[in-house]
Amino acid sequence: MSTRAALVAVEPAALTHRFPDDGFLRWELAAGRSAAEGGAAEGGAAAWVLAGAWAHAKTVDGRSRVVAGGDPADAADLLAALVPARVVPERLSVVREAVGLLRADLAPVGGDDWDWFATTRAPTPRLPGEDRAVRADVADPVVLGAVLELLDGHSPRYSRDPRGSGPTWWAIPDTSGEAGSEPGLAAVTAAESLPHAVHLASIATRTDLRGQGLGSALTAAVTRAALANGAEAVVLGMYSDNDTARRMYRRLGFVDTHRWRSGRPAGYPVPGFSPREPPGQRPGRAAP
Repeated sequence: MSTRAALVAVEPAALTHRFPDDGFLRWELAAGRSAAEGGAAEGGAAAWVLAGAWAHAKTVDGRSRVVAGGDPADAADLLAALVPARVVPERLSVVREAVGLLRADLAPVGGDDWDWFATTRAPTPRLPGEDRAVRADVADPVVLGAVLELLDGHSPRYSRDPRGSGPTWWAIPDTSGEAGSEPGLAAVTAAESLPHAVHLASIATRTDLRGQGLGSALTAAVTRAALANGAEAVVLGMYSDNDTARRMYRRLGFVDTHRWRSGRPAGYPVPGFSPREPPGQRPGRAAP
């Protein structure tokens, strides 16, 4: 453990004050989603700081999860001090730069690498096709069926289930079909309102319609609407192996500021637990 500083339990809300430049803390973890045992509790959440690193814990459905960021070396020291003395996470997300410095029993296994993006500016210039973006009322069984058909058939790693509550769904209708055929959707995304930001998830385009800028147009339109309605930022996560999506998000002005690895800590097996779930996502689905 680092000799430069001691592990300190803090109020979870204090993390954003201690690390004011960390957008992930402000826009993602300050979203009121947190609950965990141990540490300094605030509404069930727990947080710790060691030098230039932070850790945030919560429980979801009775399962403990820990996210650790900041300086990679300090993050490795922090987790070594936390686990198992203060908490035994069933799922761990840590900045990828720290993975090689972790104690062997803490290495995340069975999960995924994913990247987190944020923007505070609307895309410029306005893209062709943005005006085709509409809200998709998933309370309507026909619309819900069309959203599920697109996600299940063309983006099976989606992270938001349209049958659940919470996000607002947006879509670009498919106008490529024959006259009189059942209308479908060309692209969809979920937009979840957080206290200071909007989180985009499950951005998906039909495979046979890719390369036409539909995903870009939908993402740009929803981003523009969110910022115009007062969000400080629009944020999203994606699997790190999706280079096509990375190029698209960067073109739209998103910046990938955090690189994560999520999984089950190698030394702490949990029967029946699926680690493929970045912070805030539903069980069994990974990057948004």
